[in-house]
Amino acid sequence: MSHRTKIGIIYKYYEQWIGGTYYILNLISALKTLPESHKPEILVYAKDEKDFSFIKAQTTYPYLCYRDSNPFFSNFFLRGLNKFSRMMVKKNYIPKKADAEIAFCFPNPNGDFYKNVKRKIYWVPDLQEKHYPSFFTEEEILARNAFYNELAQNQDEVVFSSESSKQDFFHFFPDAKIKPHVIKFAVTHASFAHIDFEEVRKKFALPSNYFICPNQFWVHKNHKVVVEAIAQLNVEGIAANVVFTGKEHDYRNPAYTDDIKKLAAESGHPDAFRFLGFIDRSEQLVIMQHATALIQPSLSEGWSTTIEDALSLEKWVICSDIPANKEQVHENVSFFEATNPIQLAEILKTFANKKIPPRKENYSERVQQFGNEFIRLI
Repeated sequence: MSHRTKIGIIYKYYEQWIGGTYYILNLISALKTLPESHKPEILVYAKDEKDFSFIKAQTTYPYLCYRDSNPFFSNFFLRGLNKFSRMMVKKNYIPKKADAEIAFCFPNPNGDFYKNVKRKIYWVPDLQEKHYPSFFTEEEILARNAFYNELAQNQDEVVFSSESSKQDFFHFFPDAKIKPHVIKFAVTHASFAHIDFEEVRKKFALPSNYFICPNQFWVHKNHKVVVEAIAQLNVEGIAANVVFTGKEHDYRNPAYTDDIKKLAAESGHPDAFRFLGFIDRSEQLVIMQHATALIQPSLSEGWSTTIEDALSLEKWVICSDIPANKEQVHENVSFFEATNPIQLAEILKTFANKKIPPRKENYSERVQQFGNEFIRLI
């Protein structure tokens, strides 16, 4: 295209939901695989230039522009600055609204700041609260329902990361008018070849063989079934270890991480468990690369970043048999009932103390498909 199309991307670095942060990084990296003439100019709406610098360094995308998304416009000084700017150059020094000339804004362009954006495209990761309301506060459920009800009745568009999430949405909102798209995301990793695994192994005191479960410590991620399965194997005399990584805090259930660690400590084999917390992304990936297999036991997903991580690293996936997981991965995978530790233990037995090489795949095709499907929105 002769004129580079502009799109708006809303970005925030947020450790409490790192999957959302990774989603935007992976999206921009996927757009980088497009032919040069099809790469859009991306206006990144971020709270400050620190966030923008992070996304620029991580993606090295060539056509990124920073836009301040903070609602600073009531500030007397900035109002005066804009007035002076209009007198001198006929435009605001700091824009009061998101840029009207962008083709669309994504992923959740809510609020007055985005009112003049002609085309708004939302993103709904999943509808977890519909299936597990006990994991949420009453205020959160009310807020989510209000958002989804409003979304369902407007004439905008929404992206789902899986067919199962889309079906879920229209099951709960059968009269929804919003236009749906399903775009299955893929991951892009910065090179971690410079990371010495032996140094990482020593740093975290990792055993020689281990499974990895790299999920944040939220209740729906279902770490309990992994602890129980690993404990069962060790009771049977089968040595098995698991490494947990991820932010160790669930604001909805602050005691969750302590409960999981207590369960591991009381299993009779506490040395079988490693809790590393939120670690450097490159270190996490090199640990994953050397794991026997990845365990993803989640009760609810829209599309799992950790499964995509495993596929990109050609690792075997052992995951719960929820619809999104079964839609996401079809080869190099073993499924188990999400609340059945005995079934998971039986699967883990076949992997304990040995590595099963999965069939290789050209993962870059998934990344290119992600970029191509997203750019078709234009």
